[in-house]
Amino acid sequence: MHTQVPTLESCKCEDAKELISITNNDIELFFVGEISFYLGRIEIELINDLASIAGLTATGGAALPAVALKQLVKEILIDFGMDFAHSTIFSYAEKNILKKINIIKRECNSCDDEDDEEDGNEGCDNCYGNSGSDSGDSGNGHTNGVEDPSGYVYEGVFSNRLEGVTATCFYKEIVEDMYGDKHENIVKWDAEEYAQENPLFTDENGYYRWDVPQGLWQVKFEKEGYETTYSEWLPVPPPQLEVNIAMTQNRQPEVKTAHAFDDAVEIEFDKYMMPELLTTDNIFIMDGDHIAEGNIVLLNEEVSYEGESTKYASKVRFNSNVPFAHEEITLHVSNRVKSYAGIRMEDDFVQEFPVELEVSKIGADSTANVFYGDSINLTISVLPAKASAGKVLTVRNTSSMILGVDQERVIIDEKGNAVITVHGELPGTAAVIFGVEGYDLTATTMVAVKHGPELTKTPTASIASGTTVEKGTEITLSCATPNAVIYYTLDGSCPCDNNALIYDGTPIIINETTTLKMMAVAPNMYESEVAEYIYIVDTESAIEEISLDEDVMIYPLPIKDKLNVSAKGKTIRSIQIININGSIMRSYNVSAKKVSLNVGNLSAGTYIVNIVAGNKTFSKKVIKIE
Repeated sequence: MHTQVPTLESCKCEDAKELISITNNDIELFFVGEISFYLGRIEIELINDLASIAGLTATGGAALPAVALKQLVKEILIDFGMDFAHSTIFSYAEKNILKKINIIKRECNSCDDEDDEEDGNEGCDNCYGNSGSDSGDSGNGHTNGVEDPSGYVYEGVFSNRLEGVTATCFYKEIVEDMYGDKHENIVKWDAEEYAQENPLFTDENGYYRWDVPQGLWQVKFEKEGYETTYSEWLPVPPPQLEVNIAMTQNRQPEVKTAHAFDDAVEIEFDKYMMPELLTTDNIFIMDGDHIAEGNIVLLNEEVSYEGESTKYASKVRFNSNVPFAHEEITLHVSNRVKSYAGIRMEDDFVQEFPVELEVSKIGADSTANVFYGDSINLTISVLPAKASAGKVLTVRNTSSMILGVDQERVIIDEKGNAVITVHGELPGTAAVIFGVEGYDLTATTMVAVKHGPELTKTPTASIASGTTVEKGTEITLSCATPNAVIYYTLDGSCPCDNNALIYDGTPIIINETTTLKMMAVAPNMYESEVAEYIYIVDTESAIEEISLDEDVMIYPLPIKDKLNVSAKGKTIRSIQIININGSIMRSYNVSAKKVSLNVGNLSAGTYIVNIVAGNKTFSKKVIKIE
């Protein structure tokens, strides 16, 4: 069913001409526009700015791939607190893109130019699925236009989504028997013809979606342990984008967890429960041999669905009027409590719980900054420390494209602290949300990833590295970055060390073969890379009072496989063999008056041999032959 998108020259349909402008190069920006149109709450300029940052700046002028851009916009929506809305919005936008592209692919080639001229039409009706076909012809997957059904599946309350639900799409077709009588047939849709799957499984947010042709559609929902549920019959068009379905599980509810604190007990059920039964008549605490007086607060009461009045809750807190007198309390939950489905617990729940210190607060900076490409540590304090030590701090990063976070679970130390490392991946802002396992407490740090400072320019010397110079030659240093300070060394050590010298503009005098290393640092910029310059002192002019041939001998010349060095009454401490580009090819630390070195694997050419003997440095140019 996939055909090549026609060109403007091959298709005369005026409506299609505008749609063909949706090319591979700008499909990502079109997607952003569709998101903005349907979202309404976020200005298109904001999304375009963020997309530009991630799609243009970070990729050197090229747009992000469509998949990456979808992820970016999804994370933008999550940052705006729209975790449950983003998939529906994506359905809107993606549906329109697919619809318009498929219209071009499937229909534009069928435009009859001659018929258009005779009819006086600017384009063919087929381009927008207005071919006049009735719904009886549209259920077989071969008609015009692409629509949905899509939505999410939930249990009890609409925020409690169900993952892994099997959703199967059916359509209703009209067939005529041999007697001319028409009958309705319900047929499972063959989605492979449209490069889709049927059935499919709901994702972690309970979402499902298809793009189907015009017709009458129904979706069947199945999950082990749940009642099979059907949607109503859905006419397409119009778009069916909010087919949100509640499924029911008729299993008896249970107490999932409970924690006892100094003056309260928190209880969580494994199902959403009827709140009118979550009272002190059915939930009470025994503090020793008497019943604790107090009240019950519903922690997560929620309407079953938007616009409805029925409410359910799965977490409650019993607040005692006075602190508990004993180190253990006994929790009683009557089996009269019922789940959202009206199912009672099998038995009364009775269990002892130790009274523990309660974590009361998560301390985190509200904002933080990190440079693009850099990392910072965030220190999170969970109070009181005695209560939080050893517990698990959970970390949720709302934008993995903008911010990198290595840890999702961190053990809180004995001081109540945990350290989280975050990395700046792309310029922008992302939220990092912290929680403590077993508690509903959260804290959020908004991390801004900013463009980092530039590198200071690498400093340069007035004479090129590897140059053979006369004794007493002056070298000056410079840096192209204004107000930069140059640090240098003359012994080959790193200029980042404490022994580095600060260049004040005075020329550096070269009296012997020297390795100069330097770096520069400027205000509000990163330090430069380290530059290395090697200067070889001319032996004939630099060593006048000592003859190399008399005090130090190199033989045989030219050298081939062996390099022999001897010194009259002097101890040879080191030997360096340097090529004509100033690179050190061999370096030997020795302590002898005569040295024989194997240099057979050196390539043929001209070299400088530097010899440190006694407290003097001797240099000689030699030729190596094969």
